[in-house]
Amino acid sequence: MIKVILYGIDGTMGKVLLEAVEEHSEFQCVAGIAPRAENIDSENVYTSLSEVVANADLLIDFSHPANLADVVEYVKSTNIPTLIATTGYTDEELKIIENLANVAPVLWSTNLSMGVNLIQMILSQFGELLSQGRDVELIEKHHNKKVDVPSGTALTLANTLNDSLETQRPIQYGRSEGGKRQDEIAIHAIRGGTIVGEHQVSFSGIDEIIELKHIAQSKRIFAEGALTVGEILMKKENGFYTTEGLLREAVGIK
Repeated sequence: MIKVILYGIDGTMGKVLLEAVEEHSEFQCVAGIAPRAENIDSENVYTSLSEVVANADLLIDFSHPANLADVVEYVKSTNIPTLIATTGYTDEELKIIENLANVAPVLWSTNLSMGVNLIQMILSQFGELLSQGRDVELIEKHHNKKVDVPSGTALTLANTLNDSLETQRPIQYGRSEGGKRQDEIAIHAIRGGTIVGEHQVSFSGIDEIIELKHIAQSKRIFAEGALTVGEILMKKENGFYTTEGLLREAVGIK
């Protein structure tokens, strides 16, 4: 039995993840962390990790950057394998997360779906070829309550593409006037309704367009991805891991 602590259990994604945990017999939620714990009728939900007394095998965080200090203190004191799926961190906060890899197996992910990570694999392997002589535009769509713009996944895809290029391109956020330099990656964000998540990378050349697109139709895919990756992560030695790397391992791709 894999005992899990869910940070952000009162959030939309946290609730979906809890449902997934309860449906998998090999997982058990031993504690949930929520700033508004008084709104949840459960003796296992706390406002801080410092209140948790149960032993656990894995910490999964789908919450808010403001909770990072609580997570860091707990991981340093317990050395628990930790999967952080919260986005919106500053560069300084991301360095703090990376440093946690000295005391525990740690993974920070902007997107845990298999589909998005497959697109990342394609970009990392064929990005240079896809970009040659083509304009690169990335469009991301999310629900109207999503705070960070552009999405963490959009930034990850853009950075993955850039890392594959012989000459990196500057990233342009949105566009307020006509004309476009070919040596850039443009990211456009759309916020509306209840869109779960959509990401499209377009490579537009002369007389042809190549597009890589992923549409999330429910948040369940992120919960399943978290459990798949989390189960592998908890068996690893201390270090900083990527979703792509662990999912490759899960499906047997080298």
